[in-house]
Amino acid sequence: MRETTLKIAFVIGLVLIIQSCYSDYPPESVLPNPDYISFNRDVLPILAKSCGIAQCHDGSKQPDLRADLAYGKVSYAYRDLVIGNPNSTPKWKTYINTTFPDESSLIAAILYGVGSLPMPPDGSMPQEDLNLIRAWMLKGAPND
Repeated sequence: MRETTLKIAFVIGLVLIIQSCYSDYPPESVLPNPDYISFNRDVLPILAKSCGIAQCHDGSKQPDLRADLAYGKVSYAYRDLVIGNPNSTPKWKTYINTTFPDESSLIAAILYGVGSLPMPPDGSMPQEDLNLIRAWMLKGAPND
């Protein structure tokens, strides 16, 4: 009886090990549901953490991607990304494409950098964050 139980446990364990070898890894990335994505809650914190840091897009370079709303300051990140900045060169340059997000200059900069500068500067952005930004663009890039 004990020998049969051990054989069954061994077979079940072997099946589980073999099955785990055939699972997809890394898991296939999925775009988040755009209905639940907010620029201010989801997208801006990613951009501020990855890009709106000292000597990057901290107000000294366009687009300004800081999320610092303390002390009555206003974040110009949305305006700079979607509408454009009247003080930038060229004026009113936008960085997103709501029809084809991967053709936007924002996604291109994150994926490939600009010139020899990697973006973000500390390496690649997590795939989940990139998918969230893409889904926000597909939603029409609302300021919500």
